[in-house]
Amino acid sequence: MLMRTGAWGWWVGLIVLAGTCPAEAQEILYDPENPAFQEVREPAPETPVQDEQACGEPECEAEGAEVLVDPENPGAEVLVDPENARPAHLVAYPPTSGAFQTTELTIHLGTGVWRDLAADAPDEDLWELSTELGLRISYEPSSRLRAVLAARASHWAARPVGGPFRAYDDVALDEAYIVWRPGRLRLSIGNQRTPWGSTDITRPGDVINPSGLRSPGSGGAFGASLPQLTAEAAYTFDAFALSAVVVPFFKPDNLALFGRDTALATRRNPFIAEELPFILLAQDLLDPSIWPQAQPLLQSANRPMATPANASVGLRVTTTLANTDLGLGGYYGWDRTPYMEMDEDLRTLLNLIAEDGQLFADFDAIGFAARNPEAIPLSQRLSARAEAGETLFRSEFRRRLTAVADLARYVGPIGVRADVAFSPRRVFYTTTMAPVIRASVFSALGLSYERLLAGERVLALTLEGFWLHPFAADGALSRALVPREQAGDADDELLIFEGGYYGVAGALNWGTGLWKIDVQAGAMLSIAPGDVIGQLALERPFARGMRARLSANLFYGPDPAERLTLGGLWSANDQVALSVVGSF
Repeated sequence: MLMRTGAWGWWVGLIVLAGTCPAEAQEILYDPENPAFQEVREPAPETPVQDEQACGEPECEAEGAEVLVDPENPGAEVLVDPENARPAHLVAYPPTSGAFQTTELTIHLGTGVWRDLAADAPDEDLWELSTELGLRISYEPSSRLRAVLAARASHWAARPVGGPFRAYDDVALDEAYIVWRPGRLRLSIGNQRTPWGSTDITRPGDVINPSGLRSPGSGGAFGASLPQLTAEAAYTFDAFALSAVVVPFFKPDNLALFGRDTALATRRNPFIAEELPFILLAQDLLDPSIWPQAQPLLQSANRPMATPANASVGLRVTTTLANTDLGLGGYYGWDRTPYMEMDEDLRTLLNLIAEDGQLFADFDAIGFAARNPEAIPLSQRLSARAEAGETLFRSEFRRRLTAVADLARYVGPIGVRADVAFSPRRVFYTTTMAPVIRASVFSALGLSYERLLAGERVLALTLEGFWLHPFAADGALSRALVPREQAGDADDELLIFEGGYYGVAGALNWGTGLWKIDVQAGAMLSIAPGDVIGQLALERPFARGMRARLSANLFYGPDPAERLTLGGLWSANDQVALSVVGSF
């Protein structure tokens, strides 16, 4: 599946563009409006279920958990969304029996080889090898308590034509949380995802968790949601549900600045060479073995300290009216695009160093000055400003408030979803790399069609239109909400988002039944500025729990020198891949 929203200067636009578990150990989500799926009935409040034998229905196998079916799941399996607040019209009545206990262990294994379709970019990786092992344990000692622990280990290797061989390993904690459900109250704490909103691909309302943009073939332009330390409390009233979220510490987006073909700060990006040359300097100076460890330090020179004053909080209410699920929430967190300012003389000096290419090879400052005589007066002016206490470089994360509204309902087999996220102050950058603060709105309207086919096959089609609009500096809304000195000038041209960012996104999951082949496809087409990111995959089982996968990643867009887009930046990196994945 493609996509998400959300870290240095120019890549504000790139960020904004920027697990399945067993049912027995999770809340089971049910969407009663979709008649395309088998109806699942809840026990009536007047007759709460006491045990599995008394119930006699399949949905009671979860022992009193909320029962929700998520038809968007490509496998039509019961999908877990433990972080999402329960719809108000659903109330769980856990049994009084203390004999309930279950433990689920899931192992995910995958390895694949990627081949670039053409060697049409400098230092391009023609071959890539990736392997990942994931482990997830879900333990539920009672119907009220559940603990989940998930981790993964991965290895990635590649060698470009004429470039250094690179191989990295990583072991990371994924979700690790505890859920306690005493009656109508639900408490959870730990490393978890907290999805807001209703749409599936562009997800404007999903504003809480950071994004992962290291592998756009799987995360797409909008990235994959990453878990973070979170505490959540939700209470289901008779007519609505209320949830509160606290994220105690800041976590940035996970980006690849360099070292991969789909990194953001590559030499194909003209804004790097012109405006942020120190990133290219760091790539040249650092040994490739430490590139992954060094890149987070380059994303921002200043991050919020892990103190209570820097915590993020959110409040959301959900209800159901006329068979339509409605949600309204507010989240006070951090803008994950840094607000960066650099002295123009410093930027010019760094440009000279990057273009010279010899200073860090021979460390001959006299020779550098002889080759670049303009460097001497630049250095003198910078020294004078530094002595006077002027700030030559500043990079910081700023607070951001976001209001989110969403709805979802079914009309026959057609699902209708909509998200709107409004931020009164959000960081953008101009084409001259000047940071500005603007009010903005990000919205999406989605339609989906889901159907269970013969032999438990699934046909699921999703189509979404999206629109991200930063308001003008001299508009009434920006004047009312943004300090004049931060909004920029009326004639400033925004990087990527000038005139808005809008288009369509789609996803397809289809169990064809032909030789047991499943088709998965996803794409995002932006009408403005005009780029395409797409993925197509064919899967077929060949052993118990194992599947072979043939996939392709496709990128298209204008030349980055004319207009910066993700599709254009990555257009030289179309790939095909052969993978083997398993789940046990």
